[in-house]
Amino acid sequence: MPKLSQENEALLLELHKTQEDLERKYDEVITLSAKLSEANKRLERINAAHPNYLETGFLSVQPYDGSHAKTRSQWTIQHIQVNSYQLEDLHFSIDVAHNTARMIFQRYDGMVEVNQWLDWKSMHQPVEDLVLSEELPQLKRSDESGKFLNTKEFLIASRVPETISRLIKDRPSIIPSSSESAEQHIEKLSKLFNAIAQWPTVFRYNKCELLNIDMRKNYQGLRFKLSDVSINGKYIPFLEYTLSSIDGESEAFGSNPRLEFDEIAKHAFDKWFIESNDERGGRLELRFATPSEMDLSVWHKLSDKDKILIVGLISELPSQLGLIKTKNSYYNRHQEQWRCLAISVKNIMKAKYKAG
Repeated sequence: MPKLSQENEALLLELHKTQEDLERKYDEVITLSAKLSEANKRLERINAAHPNYLETGFLSVQPYDGSHAKTRSQWTIQHIQVNSYQLEDLHFSIDVAHNTARMIFQRYDGMVEVNQWLDWKSMHQPVEDLVLSEELPQLKRSDESGKFLNTKEFLIASRVPETISRLIKDRPSIIPSSSESAEQHIEKLSKLFNAIAQWPTVFRYNKCELLNIDMRKNYQGLRFKLSDVSINGKYIPFLEYTLSSIDGESEAFGSNPRLEFDEIAKHAFDKWFIESNDERGGRLELRFATPSEMDLSVWHKLSDKDKILIVGLISELPSQLGLIKTKNSYYNRHQEQWRCLAISVKNIMKAKYKAG
């Protein structure tokens, strides 16, 4: 018994010590939280007093080699934040020869691939640079030509002119003396920023996944998940949908394509509603019939914002099917058939949408 009493006393002492340690740590956390809160408030005051300040790592601005040295400068920036993205490096040149600036992002600096925020490897060789101008850039992706900037690339590209303009306002002396003035750069970069905001609406996403293949009598469906979707100023963290075809025994595959959006996709819509309901649950369903028909009764119930979302999605269907990499033997054997179905849906939508 004395031994047990000693053990209990030792445990009690250890418990008291642990409690004291916890109380001390808690006080330290409270103190650090107060200091962090005060530091954040101070940072907000500094940002308010210096709205153009932009912290960077290494920064180099040099006249461009060649005949355009006065109107073009070469920039290298390390560790810079653009539109909430922390970038390791930015390599680009600014051309202010015309009314609106042009920004040219090169793929290589010597033999080293730079501007890693761009997915260079998904583009056809050779793609040497990305040019930001008044016109919407069109890059050749490995699946097909015509793939535009994805969501992340666009969010960065669309803010770079404004970010660099802020940098020049804060440090006008970084512009080489042999180049156009800092004021000229700021004015023309502002015009580029506004021009990018006027680019045509494009459906963008960062990643496309094939989640499931549903095979049953007279029904075949591919379920997809798109990550980081953006269109017309709207950001959607993910969008799941099914591309399917319901064909009679005497009908060829793809005669009656459908787009299905069940309740998990509800958050992506302005006004999602149940159009079909069966053992698979309620869903919004848009039906087509090749070669030229679609169910307009459902279409007319959609809000304008939801129509833009669906038109954007359909415009990218063939491209999405080309992006899928899977070991599923069924999909790999029938990928071209599904791509033809997607093209048919795209063509029907294009004709109906133009018709009003």
